[in-house]
Amino acid sequence: MKLNYDQARFELFAYRLTDLLNKYESLLELRRETQALFFELLDKIDENQLSAIDVSYEKFGRNRQIEEDYINEEVNIIREYKFGFDEALALIYDGTAERLLIDEENW
Repeated sequence: MKLNYDQARFELFAYRLTDLLNKYESLLELRRETQALFFELLDKIDENQLSAIDVSYEKFGRNRQIEEDYINEEVNIIREYKFGFDEALALIYDGTAERLLIDEENW
């Protein structure tokens, strides 16, 4: 009975982690798109000699890399959790977990 409960919980967490990973992928894609539009607009402003401020593209590049590194750290943590739940579910699905529990009870 506990194994069924664990399976349901693990499936829920695996689903939620997958959903979160998909949201991060969407976030990264949206960020890339908005940054491309941002730089395109800055270029157009510069082409038309309408820029009243000095924009440091180097600073933007560093900031973008730092932001991406932080997001990747979070994604890696989520992937590690997901891997753990997927591994546990594989043991449940193939019967290994049940056999281990039976062996433990008989020991």
